[in-house]
Amino acid sequence: MRRKDRELSEEKAWEILKEGTYGVLSMSNSDIPYGVPISYSVYERYIYFHCAIEGKKSDFIDKNNNISFCVVTKSIIDPVKFTVYYESAIVTGKAEKLSNLEDKREALSNFTESISPGSKEQVASYPDKVFNKLNMYKMSVDKITGKANYE
Repeated sequence: MRRKDRELSEEKAWEILKEGTYGVLSMSNSDIPYGVPISYSVYERYIYFHCAIEGKKSDFIDKNNNISFCVVTKSIIDPVKFTVYYESAIVTGKAEKLSNLEDKREALSNFTESISPGSKEQVASYPDKVFNKLNMYKMSVDKITGKANYE
């Protein structure tokens, strides 16, 4: 990191990741890069996200499960100083497609609970066919870094 004065601790980077509500998932299928904004959840030091069974995210991850994820919070523009105040976290790791129905159910339950507290019971009542219409991914975190501009 070039601006060491803006570097955050790993613990603070995890806090930013847990605080965020959406981020940009970056992937590559060898010659084409692809970044897409997604909603996500953090549970037990893993990042969870979902997508359709068929689509670009699934295609890219099936070809190369090495991914990167970036979250920015507290972004405030200061037009007088020509700067932006922010906090950000960048994660690199591997995506694992959850194939077991119970794993998918638990992951979606944790996901919805993070964005809508009290929703676990509702997700628990979903019929199995709901989980067969989506891919749930669990991202391991190989590296996490954080950066901020508070001044």
